[in-house]
Amino acid sequence: MYLSVFLGLLPSTKKAVIRMQCNVHVWLYGVGYLLVYGTLLAKMWRVYQIFHNPYPNKTILKTWHLMCVVFSVTGVGVLLILARSVAQALTDPDLVTNKENLEGATGSYIQKFNKVWQCYGSGSAPFYLDLVIFVYLGLLQVVGIILAFQTRKVKIPILNDSKSVTALIYISSIVLVVIVLISFILNEYVNVRAVMFYGGIILLATIFLALIFIPKVISLHRDPTGKEIFSDIGDPSKRAEKCEIKGNHNNLAVGLAELTDSEMVPSG
Repeated sequence: MYLSVFLGLLPSTKKAVIRMQCNVHVWLYGVGYLLVYGTLLAKMWRVYQIFHNPYPNKTILKTWHLMCVVFSVTGVGVLLILARSVAQALTDPDLVTNKENLEGATGSYIQKFNKVWQCYGSGSAPFYLDLVIFVYLGLLQVVGIILAFQTRKVKIPILNDSKSVTALIYISSIVLVVIVLISFILNEYVNVRAVMFYGGIILLATIFLALIFIPKVISLHRDPTGKEIFSDIGDPSKRAEKCEIKGNHNNLAVGLAELTDSEMVPSG
């Protein structure tokens, strides 16, 4: 995601280079966002299945189940980005007037306009496909909010990501709305659009690192074997009461055993 910012800001006046930049930087920030957010959703889904499954005879979620979730979330986004890339390859960059640098008349009938290249014009196929991509990202935000709400009462600190995820979702939702607005409304205000668009991408990547990934790395460094994960939780009956598990204690025992096996690696 950080790399997409540097690539997108490289200046060029050649159509082929601009078309390449438009495609590559979308792949970088799009796939990067989907991989990180998909991993987060997979982890929260696993916690949700363990602590909110009313059936005692459940299927234990393995790593490959979580990988399927990540690849499914990312795969749908990749297909949308691929369609957008094909449309972009068939669409010439749009030459627009930079309204920030309009110069007054130097004579009775002369006015100077500064023209800049944009990836596409409004009403083109990439324009509408970008709208579809943003709608898909919005649906992922809604799923994240639901999972965060459902797992908010889990009392194991290292597993209870609902507060961090909720903060991340709220902030990223606002940033995504701003990105959508400036992408389609401020198309002719080049500098403002670039600062807000790429600033939003940097902010999203930094929020992911600060709220999810870095805290997990610190926790893993402090407790690499996972012995202290359940140290502040009482006997199994209290665990069931605190986590409000519906069903018998065998379900909870299976869930706790699953969480403490070697496959449970904190992800961000």
